[in-house]
Amino acid sequence: MTSNPFRYVALRSAAVLFVLFGCDADTNTEVEVLTPRTNASLFPIVSGPVSASTDVNLEWDDGYNVGYCAEITVSSTVGVSTWQLILFTPEASIFSNWNTLLLETDPVNVLVPDEESGMVVISPGGTAVTGFCAEGSTTPPILIHLSGT
Repeated sequence: MTSNPFRYVALRSAAVLFVLFGCDADTNTEVEVLTPRTNASLFPIVSGPVSASTDVNLEWDDGYNVGYCAEITVSSTVGVSTWQLILFTPEASIFSNWNTLLLETDPVNVLVPDEESGMVVISPGGTAVTGFCAEGSTTPPILIHLSGT
């Protein structure tokens, strides 16, 4: 039986979030350490042979519903046979995504490429594009971890 390296990454990233957003031991209240910026494309991430950037391309707030849609571009300089993204969606729940499978949800989301999308393998110099729509907040997503092998 082989272990799933992506599972380890997801658990490690959840631990990172606990450290970043953890609890104040004295008062047992949440302490927010990160301050999300208003433009999600300011959160690029680079990890070895892959990099990713996010662009929020649609927001809505009609008085009843609040949300956004974002596009994520994963690039590789040398090519990878698979990849995985972990992102944090503050106060928002993903209700739709494309070209990926959503393995764990809200607020830490693990996205892996859907084999049917044809975007599992990224050739040298190539890109894979995925995206999602989330509701509950217009606070942009934060890319936490990216891996590619």
